[in-house]
Amino acid sequence: MLPAPDLEIDTREYELFLDDRNAEETFASIRLRAGVLTVQEILAEPEDWVRVELPNGLSLPVELDARGRSSIDVRLVMDEAKLRRLSRIFPAVYQGHLEVVCDEFERAEPFQAKCWSPPALTVWEDGHQFELLLGRPFQFALTVQNKDVRDPSGGKETPSSKSGRCIGRP
Repeated sequence: MLPAPDLEIDTREYELFLDDRNAEETFASIRLRAGVLTVQEILAEPEDWVRVELPNGLSLPVELDARGRSSIDVRLVMDEAKLRRLSRIFPAVYQGHLEVVCDEFERAEPFQAKCWSPPALTVWEDGHQFELLLGRPFQFALTVQNKDVRDPSGGKETPSSKSGRCIGRP
């Protein structure tokens, strides 16, 4: 006689930089700790900004057995463009849940998406504004020159000039 199925879903708070690269590790684990069951569907809600991506070669339904194949790692693919449109202040936090539908029962586990705006720099030149997207947070050097590039003293440090480091933060 087999023990009753004991299913565990591991999700967490996922940090996203809304840079449209979907490079974050947004995986969730579905583990069967005891028994045998058939997974019919794996869904993520809300559907308008998150979906589930199954590992290569896996299609549903799939049977999980605690004595053999007992787990599935799925990726939560979040629509960064949609989340950026929804976000007014940063960090923006959104709630969702991962639902596993089995023959025997359904189980859902909540997760959070903590969204950051990627670092950006706005440059004004001759009355025009340019947006420079810097991407992920990192250290960068910034030189500000308020002289014509043809001026021989342009770009030279003077006793009154300040130097420093800028650290990009979302």
